[in-house]
Amino acid sequence: MKRKPQASRPSRQSEGEGEGEIRIGNISGGKGFAIGSGAKAVVIEIGSLLDLGILLPLIKRHWRFLTANVVLQAMAVALWWRYTDRFLIPVWVLLIGVGLLEVGLISGYGLRLRPQRRRPFALLATASLLALMGLAGSEYRRVIYPVPFDREAFGVAVAQFGEGPEFHNTPQAREVSRLVLQRLTQQAQENPDLSFIQFKPIGLVRTQDEALEEGQRINADLVIWGQLQVSESATILNFAIVETPDKVSNPTFPRAIPITEQAATGLIEIPSRKSEEIAARTTTIAAFTFGLAHYFKWDLRSSVIAFQEVLETSPTQANSYLLHLYFGLSLQGIGELIKAGEQFRQAAVLNPEDPAAPLGLAYGYKSLGQVEEAQTQAWLAIDLCTRRLKLRPDDALTFYDRAVAYEALEDWEAALTDYSQAIVEDPTLYVARLSQIRVLTVLTKLPEAIQAGLQTVEIAEDRGANAAWAYSYLARAYQLSTDVHEARLAYQKAIALAPQVDWIHGQASKFYESVGDFEAAEAEGRAMLAVSNNPASAHAGLADLYVRTNQLNKAATEYEESLRIDPSFGGIWIKLADVYARLERINEARKAYERAAIVEPDNFYVREAYGRFLYSQGEWASAIGQWQEAITEDPTNCYLWLNMGSAYEALGNTAKAREVYTQALSLEVDSSSNCYSIASQRLAALTP
Repeated sequence: MKRKPQASRPSRQSEGEGEGEIRIGNISGGKGFAIGSGAKAVVIEIGSLLDLGILLPLIKRHWRFLTANVVLQAMAVALWWRYTDRFLIPVWVLLIGVGLLEVGLISGYGLRLRPQRRRPFALLATASLLALMGLAGSEYRRVIYPVPFDREAFGVAVAQFGEGPEFHNTPQAREVSRLVLQRLTQQAQENPDLSFIQFKPIGLVRTQDEALEEGQRINADLVIWGQLQVSESATILNFAIVETPDKVSNPTFPRAIPITEQAATGLIEIPSRKSEEIAARTTTIAAFTFGLAHYFKWDLRSSVIAFQEVLETSPTQANSYLLHLYFGLSLQGIGELIKAGEQFRQAAVLNPEDPAAPLGLAYGYKSLGQVEEAQTQAWLAIDLCTRRLKLRPDDALTFYDRAVAYEALEDWEAALTDYSQAIVEDPTLYVARLSQIRVLTVLTKLPEAIQAGLQTVEIAEDRGANAAWAYSYLARAYQLSTDVHEARLAYQKAIALAPQVDWIHGQASKFYESVGDFEAAEAEGRAMLAVSNNPASAHAGLADLYVRTNQLNKAATEYEESLRIDPSFGGIWIKLADVYARLERINEARKAYERAAIVEPDNFYVREAYGRFLYSQGEWASAIGQWQEAITEDPTNCYLWLNMGSAYEALGNTAKAREVYTQALSLEVDSSSNCYSIASQRLAALTP
């Protein structure tokens, strides 16, 4: 028989005895807890709501079960609080886990209390245990071994925004983060040109290093993270977009990597506190994200459009150093060198300590033929890198950027030294390995270039990176070493891996032309044209191929199409005019030469070529006029002085011809040179 519990009553004890004893019963006229004794007792009164005396036998009888229950549930809640910020473990996972744990504990305890019902309790306990282990294992795997992005996708990790200066994990911050991710995903899905972009959430991060670390865990190309600040009247969304620095290498302009600021930051002020309206105003985040995605996929015209949208949609973002830098690099890639220079100069003002902007300017000036300005900017970049290396002698990116600057100066040995050191400091820096192959090829160190190319291909494939660039450089090394078979295979692999990259098609076209496969060369030229970021240049390149293969009518058609797209290039007008002249379409040739002189009046080659055409037509005075314009651009050009002397002789002006030949002989040229010899002979023939 069960013993009938006795009525609760206060215990009697001497002073100093029973410290900490819990007494349940009538205390101070009410019911409640009394902890301690005498004056030291702490009384917790709960009125007459519940006679807590009935709980004491329950606690005494099941204290082991209740203690285990509380401890295990507390551990589950603590673990959830520990990992929810970073890994986005949702609340429902916690609730299901707590529920399963509760079922398991009750079932296990029921086995002891009611052995006659062993089977159902055992089934419940086993099922609960297995389900809990599966749930915990799934979450553990998702946290420790997250599913990475597809190899062919451009991965963007979207971190949960934190609220306030401490990055608190608030319901509104979670909701805004979810809506931003949803909006970005929807925009990418609705635009076929953005179908290569994938998004994944990575939880809340509080620093750039955390963002990079979590992004690298899932092989992300970009990481978006930030902070939400909510006031009574408005919401401010501070965001940063971090990129991994080895996603693309520009073979025409070796890629400059920003080293002092690797996150593009922005601020969006929204006059609302509603999560939906906050997410709807994230145009700037989307435009910058898509702009970088296009840039790293080599779709530079699309990246230009996206970066322009950033400037137009968010005035506060207009002061972002990286925005201007990547905008400039994109413009540079499509041949808009003047506009690119403007963006680089703005970037340099915003961050004068980073060498990336001077490097962009150096290559721009070099392409424009402004050698002195290019050298100045390259040396500025070298100085910035050298100063930084004194503070951080193991910084791989700084070695890389200094090597890019040495390339601009065509100091190939110094560039190779720094590229090699960058690889020593960071063996995974893929872009430095690509540049190392390129420089080894320029130095005709072909066995080393081939070996470096094979290693880079292996590293790219192991890391899941696109090996197209490595194959293209490897193909060039094979080509120079006259291994036609391996070069052909390498070009084919590069094209298969990156069919959208115009430069690789262009290099393959030149290779096929060099081995006499003109049909394949033309096919690659056409393929380049189909995907080119600079169609005017692509048409001109195909026309050049037709000129070299003496297909002049086709060449004229391609030059005409190039100028229809962009009529501002005097050099293309000159090439078209030369083709017209060879086809004996003299009137069209004359108009093309005239247009070239109008478009680029200070271009030495335009004036020199126009003068040769006029001389061939017997218009000697007009030819002299063009050459006089050219000589102001390059007064040390000996052969140009010879041409002017010939024109003066044709006009019968021997005195002027002697003067011109004398001027040619006064130049600082080698006295054994052919030009010096011809000038001497002509002057002697005209001297009485």
